[in-house]
Amino acid sequence: MSSNEQQNGTVSASKLHRLAKSRKYDELESAWLTAIEEGQVGLDGMLEALSVPARRGGADGEVAEALLWTLAENVAERSGDAEALAVVREAAPLFPESRSMRRETAELYRKVHPDNPVLDDVLKMTVLSRSTPFPDAVRQAEALRSLSPGTYVWQRRRPGRVTELDSLEQLITVSFTDEKKKLTPAAASDLQVLEPGDFRAKAVFEPEQLKELAKEDPEKLIIRVLEAFGPRLAYRDLKQHLESVIPSSSWSRWWTKARPRIKHSPSIDMTGSSQPKFFLRAEPLTFGEEARMRFNAAETPIVKLSCVLGYLAELKKGLEPDPELALFFAGKLSERAGKAGAGNLESAGPLAVIAEIRTVFPDVEVALPHSITDTITGSEDVSPLLESVTADEVAICILSHVQKELPDAWPDIFAQVMPTSSIGVCDRISTELLSHKKEALLPPTVEKMTKHPDRCASGLMWFWKALGTEGSREALAPVNAARTAAAMLRGCEQLKRSDAPNARALMNQIPKAIAANDYEVLQAAVQDGDPEDADDIRRIVQHHVVLTDYSRDEITRVIRRTHPDLFDEHVPPWEEDTIYTTAAAFQKRKREYTHLVNVELVKIGREIGDAAELGDLSENAEFTAALEQRDRLSKRVGDMNEELGKARVITQDMVRGGEVTVGSGVRAKNQETGETDTFVFLGPWDVDPDKGIYSYRAPMGLAFMGKTKGDTAEFEAESGTRCWEILEVFPGI
Repeated sequence: MSSNEQQNGTVSASKLHRLAKSRKYDELESAWLTAIEEGQVGLDGMLEALSVPARRGGADGEVAEALLWTLAENVAERSGDAEALAVVREAAPLFPESRSMRRETAELYRKVHPDNPVLDDVLKMTVLSRSTPFPDAVRQAEALRSLSPGTYVWQRRRPGRVTELDSLEQLITVSFTDEKKKLTPAAASDLQVLEPGDFRAKAVFEPEQLKELAKEDPEKLIIRVLEAFGPRLAYRDLKQHLESVIPSSSWSRWWTKARPRIKHSPSIDMTGSSQPKFFLRAEPLTFGEEARMRFNAAETPIVKLSCVLGYLAELKKGLEPDPELALFFAGKLSERAGKAGAGNLESAGPLAVIAEIRTVFPDVEVALPHSITDTITGSEDVSPLLESVTADEVAICILSHVQKELPDAWPDIFAQVMPTSSIGVCDRISTELLSHKKEALLPPTVEKMTKHPDRCASGLMWFWKALGTEGSREALAPVNAARTAAAMLRGCEQLKRSDAPNARALMNQIPKAIAANDYEVLQAAVQDGDPEDADDIRRIVQHHVVLTDYSRDEITRVIRRTHPDLFDEHVPPWEEDTIYTTAAAFQKRKREYTHLVNVELVKIGREIGDAAELGDLSENAEFTAALEQRDRLSKRVGDMNEELGKARVITQDMVRGGEVTVGSGVRAKNQETGETDTFVFLGPWDVDPDKGIYSYRAPMGLAFMGKTKGDTAEFEAESGTRCWEILEVFPGI
């Protein structure tokens, strides 16, 4: 015995083990009782000591059984029969065979589970069956006690339902979709017990209940699907899992009704797209709590304002209002407006959203540092009011409340903020100005946009779009549309050099805006405008660094059609209405065309059909997007078909002369660096700058066309003028 044990009288696990190993069972029993009373030795330590006599079997094994039951009885008195049964299950591997252990364990099971209807049958098949080793029997009893008839189970990726437990035959019968299986206790112990409402089992055995649930509680139905297959699912996957419950013909109608309930579910997080994703939350969260979390997590003031407006929009759809949350939002926004100050235009957003909160919650009382009127009148220049507002809903909210609070001044304010606003906000401003007979403010506003085309790119695109709208066309008639087109093209190049967050997106949108309706608006603008403006556009387009060759050619074609005298009489060594190409590039283009017709158009047709199933087509964003994509593809197919008809393969005969033409190769000396460069000028389908292959219609190609050995070619690049002396002209194909 250690000195510590002698001094304080405690019993250690090592002492119990030594006594068991030396067969000092009288001392072991006394020390065992002391250890139980003191509670200083853990269960692992006591079972380790118990394993010594248990392994010996015979009389030693009986000692081990007696000690175990002494421990179990003490645990039952202190913590209950369930804890005592847990101790016996932990010790079972020490006793491969013991009749008394079987009887005592069975009795303990009955005490712990007195109301289990199948327990007696389970015990007969497991714990009380001597054909099964005691440790396996205890494990099986624990697994089988939940398998009462009607219980759903899962085995090998399929659901089943327990139909019978036969203790005489020692078999458990389970029904699957295609068969009934009789399982031994050992085989049945591997079954996974499913919850009573498990979707996988209900879909097979009780589909009518799920159909009823789909009508009464779609939220609960989707929760069950997410529990079975989630916790995350895409829209298509959810629909697929519900096919047996909700047929495709009924899906759109059902989803239209179910969607609002799912969106506001405290247990389901659903993204806002037309084909959303679904997430089963670990903890329920109300829509209001979620809105508060999004507000607190928002990284910018505009995102916070959008969050509040989104919450208010949901209230109008039937969501239960939360005055406490509204007061929280109003208080936080009031603090922000106060920090910004009365003369700071950034306070207009918080103040406008507070006013919007009050329209929904008229009883919300919050102290305001100042009013929108104070903000506007305290600012020397209100034109930047919306410049940093990146969310249209926030900008429109600000305008709405400016209009209410400043009934006389709002038209001028609207006109001042319009140049730097988005297309959607410009639409709202022009609608209000036109409806209040203030259309005279629009032309000078557009003229201001042309002075800063990069900062006012969205406003200029709104103007271009409005020219094709009957209601706006007359009001905008005084604006020089051709001059505005030139400004847009200049702004496009300026945006290429800008580091603004949305610069690249706007840069790509401008050529598309000008090309709308096959350049119809541009055609009218240059036809009605002065030749000087048309010539300005022509010169800008010649060396434009953003436009594609195709766009450049099309704009030039429009100007040539209306002002042919702007073009000199020099006849280029190629046909204008022909697309020159190598044979390889021609075949590649044909393959692209075939792919568009046979693959992409077919695919988008299927997507339109899928999108049509989502419900009301008038509010179906996916359906609209699919139609727009189909129209773009159809136009692309038409354009490619027309281009292929104009194609002409470049031949050796075309490039035999000494003059640079289509298919020529050029070796030239760079006048700035002194280095020798080699260029090949082919058609637009062959372009590969990395290999020195350029389009003969590109600005640099045009600089070389018609030149011969000894001539100088100058090219206005974005970085400045570049100049080469032509050293050699040779066939490039």
